[in-house]
Amino acid sequence: MDKLILPDGIAKRGPWVHFWDMHSGGGNKIGTYEHIYIQAEFSRAMDLFPALFGRDPQDVTCQHCGPDFTIDESDNLYQSTGYHRGCAMDADGKYTEWADAVTPWAREYAPLHDYIQQEDVCIVYNDHGTMKILRSNEEVLRNA
Repeated sequence: MDKLILPDGIAKRGPWVHFWDMHSGGGNKIGTYEHIYIQAEFSRAMDLFPALFGRDPQDVTCQHCGPDFTIDESDNLYQSTGYHRGCAMDADGKYTEWADAVTPWAREYAPLHDYIQQEDVCIVYNDHGTMKILRSNEEVLRNA
């Protein structure tokens, strides 16, 4: 597969909403995706998610397990992905792109351009008013 590349500046423009699959009821809910990032205000991302993936992100598949997704909003894609890329956190609570930092979690640092290559990561970004999906998986995505 060709290397995935985000258009210039997209990662720095936000906000970004992260949908982290909690495996409620077992397994991923949307194909192989454990992490879905949508570049939009929170309410817009909540509307886009079911249009793109055919599923309400606030569903609870298993009452015992809890919500299907943990959902949070960040200023940019670097911050939204920081924890999962093994970034260190500064005194202000912001993730830093410091590869040699010691973090309290056991994750090896990954730059954003490497992280978005993972098959469990899906990026939906706004390209001049048109929402585009960086990684397209025909089996789980519908036309929005």
